[in-house]
Amino acid sequence: VLISTLSGTGLAPAFFDEVLHPLLKGVGLQDGAYTVVRTQNAESVKEFARERLLVAANEGVKQSVVMLSGDGGMVDTINGLLEQEHRMRYFPSIAP
Repeated sequence: VLISTLSGTGLAPAFFDEVLHPLLKGVGLQDGAYTVVRTQNAESVKEFARERLLVAANEGVKQSVVMLSGDGGMVDTINGLLEQEHRMRYFPSIAP
């Protein structure tokens, strides 16, 4: 789960805490069964894409990301995956 703390009206952290986190627990996903990343600055999403998503994708690991962000978060994720010398070998599926 990627929580963009700086995007839009800043409601993503509260939405995670009040809605998504209880929902994930309700379907049986306990804390530790998934990773939560809270952005720290404007580069956090690109760093997440480069340092976590790209590495695992190039190892063939299937990943799902729930993004609590605006459209800029999606753009930064795609840019983070494509700007590196070792781009993704696998094409991501993106669902709005």
